[in-house]
Amino acid sequence: MIRNFGAIALSISCLLLAQSCVALQVQTPKAQASLPNPVQVKAKMTSFSLSSQKEQNRILLVFAPDAQNSDYQKQMQFFAREETAFRDRDLVLVQVLAKGESQVNGQAIDQASVAKLRDRFRVGEGDFRVILVGKDGGEKRSDTTPVAPKAIFSEIDAMPMRRQEMRDRKS
Repeated sequence: MIRNFGAIALSISCLLLAQSCVALQVQTPKAQASLPNPVQVKAKMTSFSLSSQKEQNRILLVFAPDAQNSDYQKQMQFFAREETAFRDRDLVLVQVLAKGESQVNGQAIDQASVAKLRDRFRVGEGDFRVILVGKDGGEKRSDTTPVAPKAIFSEIDAMPMRRQEMRDRKS
């Protein structure tokens, strides 16, 4: 009898689950519109600090008022096809927006991290700026207009640490 009870409980659970799935699929358009769109669901935000990257990665910070800013859009277009070059140079892209979602390599970062970065580099919420930070944590370059990837990569490739990395990879 106890065995049958377990089987019955399992059957009821399966039936309830199936009914729930059917109920979700049969909702009216108005009810469906209120459900969150999977594309719009945000991943959990994480904190970001430059110190966690020190000695491991170079950081490229792109500050902008928002994602609609023309300088920001131009800069992101410049970087669109540079994934291999970024990876080769241990370069991490950090998008710091005053309005909208700030990201590190595509992962959302929290507002406390954004505020710390703006404060450290003294970048106002309405300003556009591109800042290169070396593996030593020091600021290597700062631009107030969009900058071509080639200029950034040349700057990195001229650094003593980068030259050593290239020599080490050849041998």
